[in-house]
Amino acid sequence: MRRLFKCGFVYDTDTRSFEEKDVLTLDTKIEKIGKNIDCVPDETVDCTGKYLIPGLVDVHTHGRARHDFNTATKEDVLSMRMSYASRGTTTIMATLASSPIDEIFASCDAIKSNREVLPGKTTVAGCHIEGRDLNPSKRGAPPTELLPAPDG
Repeated sequence: MRRLFKCGFVYDTDTRSFEEKDVLTLDTKIEKIGKNIDCVPDETVDCTGKYLIPGLVDVHTHGRARHDFNTATKEDVLSMRMSYASRGTTTIMATLASSPIDEIFASCDAIKSNREVLPGKTTVAGCHIEGRDLNPSKRGAPPTELLPAPDG
């Protein structure tokens, strides 16, 4: 589908400022950015007075919408994905804090089972497991009992 986003403020890296321009997309890819793009799109979106920016990527997030990835069910992950998307975040890396290994596996399963790309929902790029291999004397917040001893 070809969409024309008309008269939005688009960041120009050359001038380091936002300028009013049109953006033409084909499916999910930008085809052209400029003023008064001449074409016959499938859909025109009036962006007057609005800023057009790329989707945001959150590479370290523990949760959202009253949910935490450490304890999230598949339904909770879906709820979080919808919440992230509603605020412009298109991709996340779900981050798990230190916890018992069986809980980490359960959390990873809930996240993994909810990674399909769907309209209106943020994409889950993967799972970041933090803290399990920290030096106990420099661990920060994770409890010492959640840090396994090296086995090698």
